[in-house]
Amino acid sequence: MTGDELERAIQFLLESQAKNDAQIARNDAQIAHLAGGFAELRALVREFAESTRLFAERADARLERLEQNAERRDRHLERLEENAKRDDGRLQRLETALADLAEEMKSLIHVVEGHVTDEARHRRPPG
Repeated sequence: MTGDELERAIQFLLESQAKNDAQIARNDAQIAHLAGGFAELRALVREFAESTRLFAERADARLERLEQNAERRDRHLERLEENAKRDDGRLQRLETALADLAEEMKSLIHVVEGHVTDEARHRRPPG
């Protein structure tokens, strides 16, 4: 190899090395940027996990309260249904008693009308 060829080869190697050093510097900057972004992402994921945990706890507590309220309302509804059945029986007995009373009233009215009619017949005209 001649001196010129050796000089060109050295120049080529130096330029290549400079390009490689520049590329490495750019890669290092990108890696540092990505590492920072990754750290931020990890922090966001931790915050999201904590928020999700708190949300799940609150949702569980609310669900528990809803289930307790539903159970109370079911028991209340059962009592209302029992009361309605008792009231239906009472209402039926009352209707029967009213029907009996109406029959007795008719009989009483018939008797009273008969007495009034008899009295009117036996009453003497003034004179």
